[in-house]
Amino acid sequence: MFGELDSIYNSKISALEDNMYRRNMILYTSVWFCRIAKANYIKDSHANSKGLVSQPIVDFVSEVEKTINLSIPNNEIEELQFMLSTLNPHNVSNTADWVQGQILSLKLVEIVKNEFDASNLSENFELQEALINHVIALLVRLRLDIQFYNPLKDTIIKEYGELYKAVKKINYYFKENIGKELNNDEITFLAIHFLTFYNDIRNNQRGYYRAIVICHHGKVTGRILAENLKKLF
Repeated sequence: MFGELDSIYNSKISALEDNMYRRNMILYTSVWFCRIAKANYIKDSHANSKGLVSQPIVDFVSEVEKTINLSIPNNEIEELQFMLSTLNPHNVSNTADWVQGQILSLKLVEIVKNEFDASNLSENFELQEALINHVIALLVRLRLDIQFYNPLKDTIIKEYGELYKAVKKINYYFKENIGKELNNDEITFLAIHFLTFYNDIRNNQRGYYRAIVICHHGKVTGRILAENLKKLF
């Protein structure tokens, strides 16, 4: 699914947006697909701001709908369009959100770094940029009283409990700075950004390579594939 979404993104959006938006957009669409595949539909859509949805987003979602070849309710299509639009940091015009998003993101990296004694996280600018973009868009959603539903939540909490508990500590700073806390769905979405680095930050030790994963769909997909292989072997 990641590969198909990446191809659709390239044809519909890549000329307009950056790689971090690509990562967040494909991630959320994949999670949305997991819910749709189980016929776990929402009752109402939050898509009450039509002006936020751009034509490239409409085209992307339309192509996704054709690719997965499932009968999807209109409110689910509208919801996906709206949610993907809120992920786009370029839609944020509030300077305070940009500043607050960067502060909270860097604080989250610091929390996880200290929890796992993983100083190398401070040097991972790709992770930091992805988190900043995610949190900036998250602040916009919180103002609209919208928080994502994550069907992978229970799995992440069960299999990556240490990481989940570390990330959840960011709630103190959300409450202190903006007066709102994140639900477990949003917490686990933030945790997903750290999952590809989880074994490194947990073990925090140098080892020997016993296998190499080569994936033409990009670094993120390759890392997720590598983590799955580690579980199997």
